[in-house]
Amino acid sequence: MQSMFSVSAFCADNGLSRSLFYRLLKDGRAPRVTKIGRRSLIAATAAAEWRAQMERETEQPTRSPKPPASREVA
Repeated sequence: MQSMFSVSAFCADNGLSRSLFYRLLKDGRAPRVTKIGRRSLIAATAAAEWRAQMERETEQPTRSPKPPASREVA
Protein backbone atom coordinates (compact mmCIF):
# COMPACT_ATOMS: atom_id res chain seq x y z
CA MET A 1 0.00 0.00 0.00
CA GLN A 2 1.25 3.47 -0.82
CA SER A 3 1.97 5.91 1.96
CA MET A 4 1.10 8.98 -0.16
CA PHE A 5 -1.30 9.41 -3.07
CA SER A 6 -1.37 12.06 -5.76
CA VAL A 7 -4.76 13.70 -6.20
CA SER A 8 -5.25 11.71 -9.42
CA ALA A 9 -4.39 8.40 -7.74
CA PHE A 10 -6.64 9.18 -4.76
CA CYS A 11 -9.53 10.05 -7.07
CA ALA A 12 -9.03 6.87 -9.14
CA ASP A 13 -8.90 4.69 -6.00
CA ASN A 14 -12.07 6.26 -4.60
CA GLY A 15 -14.12 6.68 -7.76
CA LEU A 16 -14.12 10.49 -7.66
CA SER A 17 -13.62 12.97 -10.43
CA ARG A 18 -10.93 15.59 -9.89
CA SER A 19 -13.59 18.32 -10.04
CA LEU A 20 -15.57 16.62 -7.24
CA PHE A 21 -12.37 16.28 -5.20
CA TYR A 22 -11.64 20.00 -5.52
CA ARG A 23 -15.27 20.85 -4.70
CA LEU A 24 -14.96 18.72 -1.54
CA LEU A 25 -11.67 20.44 -0.74
CA LYS A 26 -13.29 23.87 -1.13
CA ASP A 27 -16.15 22.79 1.17
CA GLY A 28 -13.74 21.43 3.78
CA ARG A 29 -14.89 17.83 3.25
CA ALA A 30 -11.86 16.38 1.44
CA PRO A 31 -9.05 14.46 3.13
CA ARG A 32 -6.08 16.37 4.51
CA VAL A 33 -3.74 17.43 1.72
CA THR A 34 0.02 17.82 2.20
CA LYS A 35 1.82 20.22 -0.11
CA ILE A 36 5.34 19.13 -1.04
CA GLY A 37 6.80 21.64 -3.42
CA ARG A 38 4.15 22.15 -6.07
CA ARG A 39 2.59 18.74 -5.51
CA SER A 40 -0.55 18.06 -3.49
CA LEU A 41 -0.39 14.66 -1.80
CA ILE A 42 -2.78 12.74 0.41
CA ALA A 43 -1.37 10.45 3.09
CA ALA A 44 -2.78 6.92 3.18
CA THR A 45 -3.88 7.53 6.78
CA ALA A 46 -5.71 10.72 5.76
CA ALA A 47 -7.43 8.82 2.94
CA ALA A 48 -8.52 6.05 5.34
CA GLU A 49 -9.84 8.58 7.86
CA TRP A 50 -11.74 10.38 5.11
CA ARG A 51 -13.33 7.14 3.87
CA ALA A 52 -14.39 6.25 7.43
CA GLN A 53 -15.91 9.72 7.89
CA MET A 54 -17.83 9.44 4.59
CA GLU A 55 -19.16 6.03 5.67
CA ARG A 56 -20.32 7.44 9.03
CA GLU A 57 -22.07 10.33 7.28
CA THR A 58 -23.95 8.02 4.94
CA GLU A 59 -25.12 5.52 7.54
CA GLN A 60 -28.86 5.68 7.80
CA PRO A 61 -30.27 5.33 11.32
CA THR A 62 -33.10 2.84 11.56
CA ARG A 63 -36.29 4.73 12.17
CA SER A 64 -39.75 3.50 12.86
CA PRO A 65 -42.30 4.85 10.40
CA LYS A 66 -44.26 7.86 11.59
CA PRO A 67 -47.99 7.35 12.02
CA PRO A 68 -50.06 9.31 9.54
CA ALA A 69 -51.03 12.77 10.78
CA SER A 70 -54.67 13.05 11.75
CA ARG A 71 -56.61 15.66 9.86
CA GLU A 72 -59.45 17.40 11.62
CA VAL A 73 -62.16 18.91 9.51
CA ALA A 74 -63.54 22.14 10.87
